[in-house]
Amino acid sequence: MNKETMQNPVEPLGGLTHVATALGTARIVLGLGYMLTPKFLHLTSFGPGRDTPELQVTSKMLGSREVYMGATVIAAARSRSTALSTLLLAGAMGDAWDAITALKTKNTTIRTKIMVPGVAASAAIVGVLTAARASTVSTPRGIDHG
Repeated sequence: MNKETMQNPVEPLGGLTHVATALGTARIVLGLGYMLTPKFLHLTSFGPGRDTPELQVTSKMLGSREVYMGATVIAAARSRSTALSTLLLAGAMGDAWDAITALKTKNTTIRTKIMVPGVAASAAIVGVLTAARASTVSTPRGIDHG
Protein backbone atom coordinates (compact mmCIF):
# COMPACT_ATOMS: atom_id res chain seq x y z
CA MET A 1 0.00 0.00 0.00
CA ASN A 2 1.30 3.41 -0.82
CA LYS A 3 0.96 6.54 1.30
CA GLU A 4 -1.99 7.89 -0.75
CA THR A 5 -3.97 4.65 -0.31
CA MET A 6 -3.31 4.58 3.44
CA GLN A 7 -4.40 8.20 3.90
CA ASN A 8 -7.50 7.94 1.72
CA PRO A 9 -8.63 4.30 1.32
CA VAL A 10 -11.90 5.35 -0.33
CA GLU A 11 -10.09 7.00 -3.24
CA PRO A 12 -6.99 4.89 -4.10
CA LEU A 13 -7.06 5.95 -7.75
CA GLY A 14 -6.77 9.62 -6.82
CA GLY A 15 -7.44 12.04 -9.65
CA LEU A 16 -7.78 9.15 -12.08
CA THR A 17 -11.32 8.51 -10.83
CA HIS A 18 -12.19 12.12 -11.57
CA VAL A 19 -10.75 11.98 -15.10
CA ALA A 20 -12.49 8.66 -15.84
CA THR A 21 -15.76 10.00 -14.42
CA ALA A 22 -15.43 13.15 -16.54
CA LEU A 23 -14.85 11.00 -19.65
CA GLY A 24 -17.86 8.85 -18.78
CA THR A 25 -20.02 11.90 -18.13
CA ALA A 26 -18.98 13.47 -21.44
CA ARG A 27 -19.99 10.27 -23.23
CA ILE A 28 -23.37 10.22 -21.51
CA VAL A 29 -24.06 13.89 -22.31
CA LEU A 30 -23.02 13.44 -25.94
CA GLY A 31 -25.04 10.23 -26.20
CA LEU A 32 -28.15 11.86 -24.77
CA GLY A 33 -27.64 14.75 -27.17
CA TYR A 34 -27.51 12.37 -30.13
CA MET A 35 -30.57 10.53 -28.87
CA LEU A 36 -32.70 13.54 -27.90
CA THR A 37 -31.49 16.44 -30.07
CA PRO A 38 -29.86 14.90 -33.14
CA LYS A 39 -30.77 17.85 -35.39
CA PHE A 40 -28.76 20.28 -33.26
CA LEU A 41 -25.72 18.00 -33.19
CA HIS A 42 -26.00 17.34 -36.92
CA LEU A 43 -25.95 21.07 -37.60
CA THR A 44 -22.91 21.48 -35.34
CA SER A 45 -21.00 18.47 -36.69
CA PHE A 46 -22.02 18.31 -40.33
CA GLY A 47 -23.37 21.73 -41.24
CA PRO A 48 -26.71 22.95 -42.58
CA GLY A 49 -28.73 20.75 -44.91
CA ARG A 50 -27.12 17.48 -43.78
CA ASP A 51 -29.85 16.31 -41.40
CA THR A 52 -31.62 13.31 -42.93
CA PRO A 53 -33.91 10.68 -41.39
CA GLU A 54 -31.18 8.09 -41.95
CA LEU A 55 -28.64 10.22 -40.09
CA GLN A 56 -31.11 10.68 -37.24
CA VAL A 57 -31.50 6.90 -36.91
CA THR A 58 -27.73 6.41 -36.98
CA SER A 59 -27.18 9.16 -34.42
CA LYS A 60 -29.74 7.71 -32.05
CA MET A 61 -27.99 4.35 -32.33
CA LEU A 62 -24.61 6.00 -31.69
CA GLY A 63 -26.14 7.88 -28.77
CA SER A 64 -27.16 4.69 -27.02
CA ARG A 65 -23.60 3.34 -27.42
CA GLU A 66 -22.20 6.51 -25.85
CA VAL A 67 -24.61 6.40 -22.91
CA TYR A 68 -23.80 2.75 -22.24
CA MET A 69 -20.03 3.28 -22.52
CA GLY A 70 -20.15 6.34 -20.30
CA ALA A 71 -22.17 4.59 -17.62
CA THR A 72 -19.85 1.56 -17.55
CA VAL A 73 -16.76 3.77 -17.29
CA ILE A 74 -18.26 5.71 -14.39
CA ALA A 75 -19.33 2.51 -12.62
CA ALA A 76 -15.87 0.96 -13.08
CA ALA A 77 -14.12 4.11 -11.84
CA ARG A 78 -16.30 4.40 -8.75
CA SER A 79 -15.97 0.73 -7.86
CA ARG A 80 -12.22 0.73 -8.52
CA SER A 81 -12.72 -2.11 -11.00
CA THR A 82 -9.81 -3.62 -12.86
CA ALA A 83 -12.07 -3.40 -15.94
CA LEU A 84 -11.65 0.38 -16.03
CA SER A 85 -8.62 0.38 -18.31
CA THR A 86 -10.27 -2.13 -20.68
CA LEU A 87 -13.45 -0.05 -20.86
CA LEU A 88 -11.47 3.13 -21.50
CA LEU A 89 -9.53 1.40 -24.28
CA ALA A 90 -12.73 0.06 -25.83
CA GLY A 91 -14.15 3.58 -25.91
CA ALA A 92 -10.89 4.94 -27.32
CA MET A 93 -10.96 2.34 -30.09
CA GLY A 94 -14.51 3.37 -30.98
CA ASP A 95 -13.48 7.02 -30.98
CA ALA A 96 -10.45 6.31 -33.17
CA TRP A 97 -12.67 4.43 -35.62
CA ASP A 98 -15.08 7.38 -35.70
CA ALA A 99 -12.18 9.72 -36.55
CA ILE A 100 -10.88 7.46 -39.32
CA THR A 101 -14.36 6.96 -40.75
CA ALA A 102 -15.04 10.69 -40.88
CA LEU A 103 -11.76 11.32 -42.66
CA LYS A 104 -12.18 8.52 -45.20
CA THR A 105 -15.85 9.00 -46.07
CA LYS A 106 -16.19 10.68 -49.46
CA ASN A 107 -18.38 13.70 -50.16
CA THR A 108 -18.49 14.99 -46.60
CA THR A 109 -18.11 18.66 -45.79
CA ILE A 110 -14.89 20.28 -44.66
CA ARG A 111 -16.65 20.96 -41.36
CA THR A 112 -17.24 17.22 -40.93
CA LYS A 113 -13.64 16.43 -41.85
CA ILE A 114 -12.44 18.82 -39.14
CA MET A 115 -15.04 18.62 -36.35
CA VAL A 116 -15.70 14.89 -36.13
CA PRO A 117 -12.10 13.61 -36.35
CA GLY A 118 -10.87 16.41 -34.09
CA VAL A 119 -13.28 15.60 -31.29
CA ALA A 120 -13.07 11.83 -31.78
CA ALA A 121 -9.26 11.74 -31.96
CA SER A 122 -8.98 13.94 -28.86
CA ALA A 123 -11.32 11.63 -26.96
CA ALA A 124 -9.35 8.59 -28.15
CA ILE A 125 -6.04 10.08 -26.96
CA VAL A 126 -7.41 11.03 -23.54
CA GLY A 127 -9.02 7.58 -23.27
CA VAL A 128 -5.77 5.77 -24.07
CA LEU A 129 -3.74 7.91 -21.67
CA THR A 130 -6.27 7.45 -18.89
CA ALA A 131 -6.44 3.69 -19.59
CA ALA A 132 -2.66 3.47 -19.37
CA ARG A 133 -2.72 5.18 -16.00
CA ALA A 134 -5.63 3.02 -14.81
CA SER A 135 -3.77 -0.14 -15.72
CA THR A 136 -0.90 0.82 -13.42
CA VAL A 137 -2.98 1.60 -10.34
CA SER A 138 -6.13 -0.49 -10.63
CA THR A 139 -6.13 -3.83 -8.87
CA PRO A 140 -8.94 -5.87 -7.34
CA ARG A 141 -8.45 -4.11 -4.01
CA GLY A 142 -7.38 -0.77 -5.42
CA ILE A 143 -3.80 -1.18 -4.19
CA ASP A 144 -1.17 0.71 -6.14
CA HIS A 145 1.70 -1.62 -7.03
CA GLY A 146 3.43 0.93 -9.28
